[in-house]
Amino acid sequence: MKLRYLFSIVLTAVLALAGCQKQEMTGSFDNIKLSSTYLSIPVEGGSVKLTVNATEDWAFVEDDSWPIVIVRNDDKTINEEKSAPSWLSADVMSGKAGETVVTFSADAFPGREIELQIKAGDNTQYLRVRQGSLAPVTATCAEVIAGPEGKSYTVKGVCTSIANTQYGNWYLNDGTGEIYVYGTVNGDGKYDWASFNIGVGDVVTVQGTYVLYGGKTPEFVDAIFVSVEKALVKVASESQVVAKEGGELEVKVAYKGSGLFPSIPEEYKEWISVAGMDYKPGEPTKIEQNPADTAIVKFNVLANPSGPRTGEVVFASHMINEDDEQVSSSVTYSFEQDGSLLQIEDGFYWLIANNAGAYVAASPVPADNGYGYLGVAEAIATSAPGASAFLFTAVEGGYTIQDPSGRYYYMKGTYNNFNVSATLPESGHIWILIANEDGTVKIQNVEMKKYVQYDSSYNSWGSYDTAKGLMPALVAGFAPVVADGKYHIMVSAGAATTLEGKSYGYLTATEKSAANACTFTFVEGKGYTIADAAGNYYYQAGTYNSFNWNTEPTEGQYWSIIPQANGKVKILNLSVKKWWQYSTSYKSFGSYATAQDGAELPSLVAVE
Repeated sequence: MKLRYLFSIVLTAVLALAGCQKQEMTGSFDNIKLSSTYLSIPVEGGSVKLTVNATEDWAFVEDDSWPIVIVRNDDKTINEEKSAPSWLSADVMSGKAGETVVTFSADAFPGREIELQIKAGDNTQYLRVRQGSLAPVTATCAEVIAGPEGKSYTVKGVCTSIANTQYGNWYLNDGTGEIYVYGTVNGDGKYDWASFNIGVGDVVTVQGTYVLYGGKTPEFVDAIFVSVEKALVKVASESQVVAKEGGELEVKVAYKGSGLFPSIPEEYKEWISVAGMDYKPGEPTKIEQNPADTAIVKFNVLANPSGPRTGEVVFASHMINEDDEQVSSSVTYSFEQDGSLLQIEDGFYWLIANNAGAYVAASPVPADNGYGYLGVAEAIATSAPGASAFLFTAVEGGYTIQDPSGRYYYMKGTYNNFNVSATLPESGHIWILIANEDGTVKIQNVEMKKYVQYDSSYNSWGSYDTAKGLMPALVAGFAPVVADGKYHIMVSAGAATTLEGKSYGYLTATEKSAANACTFTFVEGKGYTIADAAGNYYYQAGTYNSFNWNTEPTEGQYWSIIPQANGKVKILNLSVKKWWQYSTSYKSFGSYATAQDGAELPSLVAVE
């Protein structure tokens, strides 16, 4: 965290004294000295001057907070529309050796401050400019969030979760809104989290200066701890996962009020209900005269017919305090339930939605774009253009999704569109599949909890956290992942040979040559054909794992090429669902419905 900000706690008094004293050059560097390291602008607005004496060139350091407050997009580029000048302006941003006078100006405002940096050679001088008073104003979270950045507030609310106990990062919610407390300090400006004794469910009062981090997250940075009111009720159970078949969930709760009252939020009542409670009274000791009572609360959780889901239950307790006032405390307990996930074979699939009888398929983000909504391609119920197929590959936790060019689709931030990357992203790229009763599939992003839908009002596909349109059916398909042309089908032992005059059989491996090059041709709506140098097509029929060979096959001649992460390909027959594999035991190529022990997938090497 930022130690130099600890000055802020006593800065008001320092500035008051500084206003009554004659200004002298200050600072510890030989090459740059300032007339003051603290400047004050009145509440009604105005200007203040700073004199810089330097022995060499100097300049203010520009960053995302000054002189322009820069708001960045998720890809770190600058959002020109939302970026705007800082509240503090300077008429001079740099100077040369000698004396320079800088005039700072600001409009009227009740209280705010900013720290600036001046660079001269290898040295950095700090300057803090404050306008008005930073005496905190008591407010709700909603009032803070609606107010200006830079203003100081006193806020009281419930600690809903704790992110870091070294610096004291946690979330405060008072029912009107939520603020992220990014660092908690005592009156001396020191981090002392253990002494604050803050736990989830406690009511905490802090003082802090409001900032909107990244233009999105309301924060207090290094908030000053004021007080804590310990919760009347706390959950002693760790987070749990309920099986998809459902069953009984037990939660251990400690409480100090007059009874414990569990409840189910409205959105969970269809599948969670209270089954009963067992109580154990607390036993007083010399150290703890008023110990907490304990309850084991049991809930019935119904079977989950869809994907993984989160449930919540609420525990409350009440008591009359010394002032004869009723005080209440509540805490929410969350748990997970496994779901019935759809499992599919790795391969290409079309995302096809039935829009009142008119079928529409999703199409990839344009090649020149790094993000966007999916386009629309014409389709029928069972197929779509090959360029609109998406590759689903099973990974730990779900599937990755790629378009025919190999770009990965992932999500980040609050956006409902898709990001694309030529390389595997670090996060936001895992998707799970949940089968719906109507035959459609909920393709849900694991991290963002949003799912793919066709929005007819915009005629595009996005990923949303609420019902927005139509979910797709997943239809097995194929895509033009390699250009039409001649390729060798290669494994470590060499290139696949031809059938050498036979009408069926297995293939061996040998050195590459023009004679064993195969011609791959993509046929829209059908897949690839594979022909040898003499124009004979490879196809499969019946239950055999060998290849058939004919100039005019009647069926089974179309194949899908499915890229693998290691550069190999899965050449899948679209009729019998078998794929090319080289058996190191039999030293031959066949096409099998399951992965063979010790078998090797081929790669495609273009003929020069």
